[in-house]
Amino acid sequence: NLLCELCLPLIKKGGLFVAMKGPAPEEELEEARRAMRNAAATSLLALSLFLMLFETRARYLFLYAPIYVMLAGLGLDAADRRIACWRASRTSQTRAAHAAKAAD
Repeated sequence: NLLCELCLPLIKKGGLFVAMKGPAPEEELEEARRAMRNAAATSLLALSLFLMLFETRARYLFLYAPIYVMLAGLGLDAADRRIACWRASRTSQTRAAHAAKAAD
């Protein structure tokens, strides 16, 4: 993640960045994709907030409304995935605790 964030400004448009990967490249690739999505979403949000706060024109609200809807959808999707993972880990911990009690 950090490597992507540091090298992104140095890559020209349409360029390619190749980095050496560790023993689990699929996992690192998915993590890098998430980091790039987060960086893009943060950049769009920062740009739109800057325009709305400092330009103070109502047209920017209508211009960036679809972006806010998209970011809200991405945030809700990410929150839903985190809650599902949390519930899954919690139920597996509960099952393990019940199994340990039953074994005693």
